[in-house]
Amino acid sequence: MEKLHIDYAIFPDITMANKVKALLAFPKANNVKVFHQTRLKLISVKVNKGMSLSVRDLCSDMVNVAGIEREKVFFIPSDTEEIRQHSLVYFFGDVSAIEAIAQKIENAMPASIKKVVIFGANMQAQKIAKVLIEKDLEIKMIEKERRLCKDASAFLEGRVRIIHAAYDDHRLFEEEGIKYADMVIAAGQNDEKNIVKCVEAKEYGIPKVIAINNDKSYYDLMHKMGVVVVRGSKAGAHYAILEKISSSAIVTQRIFCGGWAVLFMRKVYRDSPLIGKQLTLIKVPSSDVLLIREERIYKMLEIHQIAENDIIVMFGTADAKDEMEAWIYAQ
Repeated sequence: MEKLHIDYAIFPDITMANKVKALLAFPKANNVKVFHQTRLKLISVKVNKGMSLSVRDLCSDMVNVAGIEREKVFFIPSDTEEIRQHSLVYFFGDVSAIEAIAQKIENAMPASIKKVVIFGANMQAQKIAKVLIEKDLEIKMIEKERRLCKDASAFLEGRVRIIHAAYDDHRLFEEEGIKYADMVIAAGQNDEKNIVKCVEAKEYGIPKVIAINNDKSYYDLMHKMGVVVVRGSKAGAHYAILEKISSSAIVTQRIFCGGWAVLFMRKVYRDSPLIGKQLTLIKVPSSDVLLIREERIYKMLEIHQIAENDIIVMFGTADAKDEMEAWIYAQ
């Protein structure tokens, strides 16, 4: 890329496949976001247990509630906000700490995944299968087009069982044993057909169902059905470009919750003018600021002086993006 004077390249299929791969390591998650500045992660978990817990009950120096999606609305909760059933809670923190919380609030997803079925054998489906092969899983791919079956077999070097299905209905789940899968991934090019496959998988009680989706308008529907949504190649490229535009050498932007929420992350390097100072008071509504020091999480006012290698993390709603960006760059 240097010879072509290209500064940044996006490989949407690979990015999308790695997002699916991340869900294997954390089966109870709806989404997992990683960052190069820290080992802490942003992980969303669907609440399907009735309980009497508040945000404060779930937060510590290892994990923080970064946001909640409830009834098609994303918001930054107060410490006293109740954790309600059917909400999607976004946790930022240590993976082990988030896993422990997930055990309390989620009991529908499998504890581990061994059997995976992928609907589709197009290039994005092939890339998903490619990254899953190394996880020692039993993988089946279902495809109607014989040409795509041959292409997938060659690309995957015969390491995945590829089924050429002449029909496309419920018989597949019975005759091919798909109903015994731990995870189904609908990875076709058509979002509507992916939704149909997800509905069928849910009807058979398959615990983890993933739809590769490019149309944001289907996001709410799939979440309501309990389907995990992973951005398809087109949507992934779109958001990757948006994130890159608002990122720089010192500030990283990430978009999450179907585009409703945004995160900014800034690491304090050795020559930063922030060292020894205190963060200015935040006046951006619908946002929250954390500070990471030695992989521990602190509230903004708990740190009186910024130190080298501290990481400032800001969460907020998408409509506050410009104000958030201005604040974090002004520090």
